[in-house]
Amino acid sequence: MKAKKSFGQHFLMNTHLTANVARIIQEKNAYNRILEVGPGKGILTRDLLKVASQFKAVELDRDMIDVLISENILTADQLIKEDFLRLNLTEVFQGQDFTLVGNYPYNISSQIVLKMINHHPLIPFSMGMFQYEMAKRITGSVDSKDYGSLSILTQLYYDCKIAYRVKPGNFTPPPKVHSAVVQFTRKKEFPDLPVSVLERYLRRAFNHRRKKIKNNLHSEPEQEVLSEMGLSDLRGEQIPMDVFVELIKKIHELVS
Repeated sequence: MKAKKSFGQHFLMNTHLTANVARIIQEKNAYNRILEVGPGKGILTRDLLKVASQFKAVELDRDMIDVLISENILTADQLIKEDFLRLNLTEVFQGQDFTLVGNYPYNISSQIVLKMINHHPLIPFSMGMFQYEMAKRITGSVDSKDYGSLSILTQLYYDCKIAYRVKPGNFTPPPKVHSAVVQFTRKKEFPDLPVSVLERYLRRAFNHRRKKIKNNLHSEPEQEVLSEMGLSDLRGEQIPMDVFVELIKKIHELVS
């Protein structure tokens, strides 16, 4: 079965790596309910099934679904034939929390992360394969070129770290870039603001990375708060995560 470009498929072939992912999930006691995104040929799936108490996989590619069932890797009941981005996550395990895992299609990986953040009450732990550059953006720290809206939004809800860096030769077909497995552990406390509000302001704050933040957040209330907090002449990448939350909270209170 050939990979399909339309699905952004690069099948993971390194069984040592997949066993390590399953081992970490087991060590974190995150194995009760596992949802895998895009199981493909089932290489990671086989190892996840060894540790999972309950397991489901969401797959959009009908050909892959046929392979997974015909080779007795998964049953029809374990497979959700759906686009993950459209899937109602509260229905997967009847409102119970679960671990999210996957070798994510690189063309929708940031959308998958955003969906996870929006459903953080359901997802206490996650491990995902990303393009290495995306992994650096997710885990980026203040004053680095990788630090941006995605770094901040993700790290407000999850402690993130790169668990493994993965070379192209571990996939078929091999991607043109390196990949990385990122580990997400949900935090105990979260901002007192809706995810949608945080995302909206963070995106705007980093809309033009090299510009000062006052040139990205330029409405009158925004300018007022920036000046009051002494942030007007800084760029977004220079502002720590907790300061961003305070900034957004003050602006949101002014305009609400």
